[in-house]
Amino acid sequence: MASVTATLQQRPADLPRTVSILGATGSVGRNTLDLIARNPGQYKVVALTANSDAEGLAELALRHQAELAVVADPAAYDSLKQALSGSGTRAAAGPEALVEAAGQPADWIMAAIMGAAGLRPTLRAVEQGTHVA
Repeated sequence: MASVTATLQQRPADLPRTVSILGATGSVGRNTLDLIARNPGQYKVVALTANSDAEGLAELALRHQAELAVVADPAAYDSLKQALSGSGTRAAAGPEALVEAAGQPADWIMAAIMGAAGLRPTLRAVEQGTHVA
């Protein structure tokens, strides 16, 4: 398997880097998205996750045209799904969905989930060779 670094070096410079953000509604996640927004065309958002803030996550997913938005709290799923209806962004919920989000092909992942809740998703990203920040 080729290393992610080698893959990034082989990628044409005009293609955007793909990124997923685990914990997108927190300060680290929002600051990461702010940097992405200030560099249009350089990044493509693959997946965004949040604990239970379905409204905040949906707003970020729509603004950044994320492919997947995941809330850890299954009780927030219906709100997320409704907010994303018709947008093309898939919605999911629960701990396994967080791991799925981390497993989406991306050049790098910002792992900003606090504590033990972020361990399995981050390990999933590492296992597949994704750069983790």
